[in-house]
Amino acid sequence: MHHELLFFVREHKLLFFCTVLILIFLSVAFPIPNVRTVENEQRAVSIADYFLLLKQPLFFYLANIFVAVFLLFRFMKNHFKINFLVRQENIGLLYTKHCCAAGYLAFCVSLIQAIVTLGVGAFHTPVLINFNQINSAFYFYADAQISSISFFGVFAVTFLFGFICIFMFLLLYIALRWLTGRDFICFIIILLVGLLDSYGNFGVVSYFGASYADFVPSYHFLSLIGIAAVCAMIFYAGKACLKYKEFLHEK
Repeated sequence: MHHELLFFVREHKLLFFCTVLILIFLSVAFPIPNVRTVENEQRAVSIADYFLLLKQPLFFYLANIFVAVFLLFRFMKNHFKINFLVRQENIGLLYTKHCCAAGYLAFCVSLIQAIVTLGVGAFHTPVLINFNQINSAFYFYADAQISSISFFGVFAVTFLFGFICIFMFLLLYIALRWLTGRDFICFIIILLVGLLDSYGNFGVVSYFGASYADFVPSYHFLSLIGIAAVCAMIFYAGKACLKYKEFLHEK
C-alpha cells in the first residue's frame, strides 16, 4: 500500500500541486469577511484565529472534504475493474487497503491545510495567540478571556478535528462506492451533505466543528470521540456488506 500510494503521488504531481494552489486560494479568500468583521470592531486578530475561522462548514467542505474525496476517487478508479479484482486473493483486504489510503489522504490534506493556514495567518499578523486579551477576536466571539489554552493547543485541536472529520467522509465515500458501484451517486450524496451543512447548519462539521465557544470549556475530546465512533461504525458496516457485493456490472 505504501508503494502504491507513493507511485500515485509521483504519477499525479500536477494534481497535488493544483490541490495546494486551491487550498492557498481558499485559505486567503474565505477568512477575509470574518477578519474584516472582527477588525471593524477594533479587535486584534491572531494566527490562532485563522485556524478557527477556516473551520466554517462551507470552506471546510470545499477546501478539504471535496478535495480529499476527489483524490481518493482517482486512487481507487481502477480498483473495481474485473481484471484487477480477479487478481485479489481477499476482497476484504482490498476494502481495508482503501480505508488505509483514506487515512493517508486525510492526514496529508489536513497537514497541507494546517501549513497553508499557518502561512496565511503569519502573513497577516505576527501574533500567535491573544485569547487572554479583552480586545481579541476570541473575546468578541466567546465573550470571555482564557489563558490556559496555547497556540499549539489550538493547532492540535483543529488539526485533529480536521483529520478525523475528513477521514470519516472518505470512509463514507468508500462504503458507498463498494455498496452502490457508482461514483456519481457517491459524489451526489457527499455534495448534498456538504450543502445541507454549509447552508443549513446540519451536519458533522457544523455540529462538531472547532469554534471559539468550544474552548470555554473545551468539549473537543468528547466531540472527537464521537466522530471516531462514527468512523468505526462506517468501516465495520461497509465491511459487513462486502459479502453481498457483486462486481459483475463493474466497468
